[in-house]
Amino acid sequence: MESWAEKALLAGLGRSEVIRLMESTTGCRPSDSLLKRVRVELDRQAKEFRERPLTGRYDYLFLEAAWAKDIVGVNAASICIMTAVGITYSGEKEILGLERTPRENEANWRGFLSRLVGRGLNPCDLALVISDEHSGLLNASSEVLGDVPHQLCWAHRMRNVRKRVDACDRKQMVAGLQSVYQADNLARAKDALRRWCIRWQQRYPRTVRNAQEDSAWSLLAFFARPQLHWEYVRTSNPIERVFRELRRQQYECGAFAEREACNRAVYRVFVWLNGLWAGKDIWQPRGTRTKRIAVAA
Repeated sequence: MESWAEKALLAGLGRSEVIRLMESTTGCRPSDSLLKRVRVELDRQAKEFRERPLTGRYDYLFLEAAWAKDIVGVNAASICIMTAVGITYSGEKEILGLERTPRENEANWRGFLSRLVGRGLNPCDLALVISDEHSGLLNASSEVLGDVPHQLCWAHRMRNVRKRVDACDRKQMVAGLQSVYQADNLARAKDALRRWCIRWQQRYPRTVRNAQEDSAWSLLAFFARPQLHWEYVRTSNPIERVFRELRRQQYECGAFAEREACNRAVYRVFVWLNGLWAGKDIWQPRGTRTKRIAVAA
């Protein structure tokens, strides 16, 4: 009985879920000693996951931070979960690392990226780093990863533009920027951006100036990659989807009771996602992939 409960929890069930499952199916509640053993084992596995060697060659690196809460005394304190997702040369998606910190700043991003490199991430393999516009992240990435091109997330940029402009102008400004990142090639993107800047420069000089400065190296970097990849790598949505899954499965609890509880919950979801993605080429058309699976079956 205890062996069954232990395997169930290690497979992904939470503590309360295991207790409810055992009580409903066997009428017995797992002992505290069993639950303690399982928590110790999960802590060991979570640590191994965070520190495992990175043996793949990664073409793209997505960086982002999510926020959760820990119970500290009688209060809930915010914690930052820095996360890295890589896409290998063969198109396989993988969560490379995670670290929880009390705040998101340059020093913490520098340490996180340095540990990724120490575990085997080779900056020379990277074709593009994709992230939001957090200055600490950008500075740390430049310092640790060198001159790897950096793509700023277009979804974040569009949200920022919406916040900064008058409601009456949002629709036109957004449509103009969409014509930039949806252009057929880099030359047409630059032309669309030039026209957008001319149209809005007098009314929103700061917003236009930021777009002009960033376009030189970080808003249009994705155009240098294969066209098949453009839509995927011009935003940080792939890593945002990871966080949505994490929130869906765990964050409804409100706040974690302890530091280790957060580590276990994040590990549980992330290792499940890596298993789900293992061996799958994200660049392969879905119809082709389905057909191949059907033939193999």
